[in-house]
Amino acid sequence: MANKILILAALLLTLGLKAQNVFYNQYGDSTRIYIVMPVSELKLSDEGSTEYRLSLNLLNSKGNSLHQSFERLLIDKDKNAYVSQPLFTITKQLATGSYALITNLENLRFGDKTERNYIVNIETNKKKEILTAIVSENNDFTFLPADYTELNQKVSACGLILDTFSVCDSIVLKANIDDSLHYFRIEKDNGYEYDLMHILAGGVIRSLELMYYTGNIIASTDWLFYKPVNRYSSLYSLQDQLGQIKYIASQNEWRQIKKIAAKNESKAVEYFWDRHDTTPDNAINDFRELFYGRILKADELFTIHKKMPGWKSDRGRIFIRKGPPDDISEENFPIGQKPYIIWRYFSDNTIYRFVDKSGYGNFTLEDESYEF
Repeated sequence: MANKILILAALLLTLGLKAQNVFYNQYGDSTRIYIVMPVSELKLSDEGSTEYRLSLNLLNSKGNSLHQSFERLLIDKDKNAYVSQPLFTITKQLATGSYALITNLENLRFGDKTERNYIVNIETNKKKEILTAIVSENNDFTFLPADYTELNQKVSACGLILDTFSVCDSIVLKANIDDSLHYFRIEKDNGYEYDLMHILAGGVIRSLELMYYTGNIIASTDWLFYKPVNRYSSLYSLQDQLGQIKYIASQNEWRQIKKIAAKNESKAVEYFWDRHDTTPDNAINDFRELFYGRILKADELFTIHKKMPGWKSDRGRIFIRKGPPDDISEENFPIGQKPYIIWRYFSDNTIYRFVDKSGYGNFTLEDESYEF
């Protein structure tokens, strides 16, 4: 393993899978598949290190094996305390089609095994969006840092790698180093490559932002970590995503979405977002990103238990459709009544009253007719 830390900002196409830990990107004639193994899912020893053995098996639609490999992962809780998401990769020349990826993770210390199956759909005509992720590597293994604390750990090398893509003319990296802003132009070549060691050596990185230039259009993103970038797709299955889309789809759209979803749920999701790209000249669909952010925030604010995620709650649904309310009032111990919360939206003069009928914090919309 080369002692190099790579920061990858590319056209990452995420897979619509439940408990998703896999995404892929295409580099020229090659497809690179990334497999993420969050440390939170691993059983680690409180003393010393824990060794895992990961087997990777990539099959084509006929069941023939195209790739087999074994990886070793040795994690010391003290030494590697900042590492949260170890990463493994497969690079192959893959034609358009569907592939099965089977991962088998074995804990060599405790003996437990975990097998997972993923479907990788390679679509050459799929609309691509610029998404980003930071890929880092220390002397022990490759990993995806979750935040700037992990990024600013001592490293031996650091580089910015981007795909050459036609959706933008140039890219500028905006870096906040010790509260001082610096701008670095990334030249377009057979691929974007930029050494970041001088940035890390300059001080503590407070933030990084990529600015994309296409003609007179400028788009930017500061979502450079795997957690925020791919967090949505990693948390929600395609069925979940379709259920969320139903909140904002018209009746005619929903009928068409259901027809498409009956054959291909992934295409149904993309069909909706292709129709609702509020910034078609930009590489990033701003409305989609806004929607994703509201879903994640709804889960953060309104989740009661695992069987009732926040986005499925009444407050979550209104929050996703309309955003945060302009005014909130609540009464936790009203005399002779159940606890209630009132949301007000000034822009359209609407009021929503949520009542905790069960007494367990599950606030439901008092009159669903108010929603329409």
